[in-house]
Amino acid sequence: MIESEPSAETLETVDRVLAVNDLRILRLKWRTINALDGDQAISPEDLLCRAFAAMTRTDGTEPLFKRGLEKLEETAISAVRYEDLTISIHA
Repeated sequence: MIESEPSAETLETVDRVLAVNDLRILRLKWRTINALDGDQAISPEDLLCRAFAAMTRTDGTEPLFKRGLEKLEETAISAVRYEDLTISIHA
């Protein structure tokens, strides 16, 4: 039997699944960025760090921003619950 209106728990689960899916899509898009500086390829992280340094007018701070991104990468996954990292299809 299908409920006429979804429960609050169902809506919360749907919202979480959509948010995790959006994060996955953004990560895939981020990883596919290709940039060149002359003949040298630049990683998406390096490009972002250069942009941060340019926006803050702090030349030479790219390594600092890069370390911050690495820390974020290490800790960001802990913000997502384990059950949200997998997709299960129940028939």
